[in-house]
Amino acid sequence: MKKLLIAIDGPSSSGKSTIAKNLSNFYQIPYLNTGSLYRALAFLAHDNGLKSEEIDNIIKLTDQISNLDLDSENLHNEKIGKLASKIATDPKIRKALFDLQINFKKNSLKQYHGAILEGRDMGTVICPEAEFKFFIEVDVKIRAKRRFEQLQKSNPNIKYEDVLEDLEKRDYNDKNRKIAPLIKADDAIIIDNSKKPNIILEQITKIINEQN
Repeated sequence: MKKLLIAIDGPSSSGKSTIAKNLSNFYQIPYLNTGSLYRALAFLAHDNGLKSEEIDNIIKLTDQISNLDLDSENLHNEKIGKLASKIATDPKIRKALFDLQINFKKNSLKQYHGAILEGRDMGTVICPEAEFKFFIEVDVKIRAKRRFEQLQKSNPNIKYEDVLEDLEKRDYNDKNRKIAPLIKADDAIIIDNSKKPNIILEQITKIINEQN
């Protein structure tokens, strides 16, 4: 059986996770939301009363990530997201989580003949050898509206303008960091995720099935 390695990149709140989940269900292969690894480490740091500059102590918590549910809402609130963005710029943190991502890729390919990894540097750093690379694009105002509606359920006082400003800052930081910035791999296919999820799934699976 031919192994299937899919790398998905894109900015915050562009729908990468939903796409990865749908592809995982469609092809019955594991997927990893790599951004959740940083959020998990940020959650553990916050839970242990550590500040963003206490890098060495934060790294010691890496082994505890496997005990967490990466889909938990506790990992996806704004406070944890901002802390995750801060620690993600540190080379020591990225090295520690780089190894986790590589191990996931290797184990999934070996056991399931496939793996899907989504994040900010999948096509350029973690899975440069992937046959299928997708770069997800959505206008920042659309992303902010979707994120606002999601957060409003738990925080009725949240303002759209604040969500938009936060996403714009994250975009800038992701694109301009020195280590593994958010950039489109030369051979990645751009996917406009402004459409309905079922249309996007059909579009991507058609590309994969025609070439695989």
